[in-house]
Amino acid sequence: MFITFDGIDGSGKTTQAKLLAQKLLAQGFSVFETRLPGDTKLGRRLRKILLDPSNNGIIDKYAELHMYLADRIQCIEENINPHLDKWESIVVCDRFDDSTRAYQGGGRKMGIDYINELLKIVKPRLIPSLTFIIDVDPQVGLTRARTRNSSDQPDRFEGLDLEFYKRVRSAYRSIGSDNPRRVYIIDGHYSIVSISEEIYRITMNKLIL
Repeated sequence: MFITFDGIDGSGKTTQAKLLAQKLLAQGFSVFETRLPGDTKLGRRLRKILLDPSNNGIIDKYAELHMYLADRIQCIEENINPHLDKWESIVVCDRFDDSTRAYQGGGRKMGIDYINELLKIVKPRLIPSLTFIIDVDPQVGLTRARTRNSSDQPDRFEGLDLEFYKRVRSAYRSIGSDNPRRVYIIDGHYSIVSISEEIYRITMNKLIL
């Protein structure tokens, strides 16, 4: 089973991905955790470039898009497929294709349809079994993201304006509406514990089925 988590910066998706992995491990499942971007040697280099605030205004949006896709291809080959091919692991991934649809397709105004066509071309499609999109108000997410940042300067995405994140959130909601069997939109304004319990319940129902 391939489970992905998505949402705007500060939504709490990373926390929820880790909590689900811990709960599944406690139930005796074999779980492999990964994240995008930055969970391979190549990915760590790309992540540093992509998030470096000194690159604001330097990286073209198409160059940005293809760096994210390069990171994803590498992670699929090194981390995701080897575990899925064993037929014994649940792979939990922090961000996947829906991030590209939302951030580049929505936030950068490149269009979700364009991103979908590109995703088909660059790599044979790997579709998650289950996706959780943690939905929060963009202002709430940005405040959380900037508060947790230990540096004095927000990263390249945390520094983007509220309108950008409103477009990203709208794109995520469209993704949820278009993929009701795969995607669950989870209200991220509730407590960490209650959100985690809902995600675990949904996951176990899918595993049982």
